[in-house]
Amino acid sequence: MAVLALAGTAAAVGPDPERDPRPKLLPEADPTTNPSRAVPPTATSDADGILTVATARWDDSTNPMRLVWDVPVAGGGTVPCFDCLYLAPHVRRFVARVLDQRWAPLLTGVDGLDPTQAAPGQFAGNGWAVTLRVPEDESGFATTGRDGGAALQDTIVRWLLACNGDGPCRSQRVGVTAVTASNRVWSVRSCRRPVRDARPQLVDPTYDGVVRATPAPEVVRAANERVYAGGVHVALALFTPRFRTEDGATVVDGFRSTDCPVRDGDDR
Repeated sequence: MAVLALAGTAAAVGPDPERDPRPKLLPEADPTTNPSRAVPPTATSDADGILTVATARWDDSTNPMRLVWDVPVAGGGTVPCFDCLYLAPHVRRFVARVLDQRWAPLLTGVDGLDPTQAAPGQFAGNGWAVTLRVPEDESGFATTGRDGGAALQDTIVRWLLACNGDGPCRSQRVGVTAVTASNRVWSVRSCRRPVRDARPQLVDPTYDGVVRATPAPEVVRAANERVYAGGVHVALALFTPRFRTEDGATVVDGFRSTDCPVRDGDDR
């Protein structure tokens, strides 16, 4: 899922691998050349020692396959972390913080790298975003009551947007630049501003996009009646692309630092 809705199709012009990284999948992710579904030894643990990996396995329901790390959570048990191997270290530190929360056992999983998100500003495609999965009902959307997936989403969002005293808010300390949940997206360009201060934009559940103009009443009703099924999408971007228009097309014109910390503060 894209965190930021971009006008038109943006073409990357000379992308900077440090500011717009595109991690390469392991060769073993190809199911046709890995019939035994073997996980290479280097992928069975976090090389940086940030996440503890109980087991490593392939999810072969997609092509390429997704590497699944079963990671321990607070209070016992594990949750699957999909393609978390490819996440940037600062994002894996954020995931480790999430797994230490008392509500972590309620998660149904963590989605890491999504290589299909290839456009600039789609941070799931460069290892700078994760989705914290929550339970869903059989209709595909979490319940709108104060229990189940909706309540867990609310808990996670409150945790992400929390501010204590006069110091930096949690989003600034851990480097969160966007939060999408319950049909709303909060987004900032810099960690100098807490995410909670951003004006939330409405996510249209029918078209899965951000409605920037005043939405029609029926869209508002639909959005208020349904919550985003995927869970809570969190972006922790270190740079955001700048755009310009050239011959009627939107192209990348460099990158802007988000001033977000690479290492978060010790606040859980």
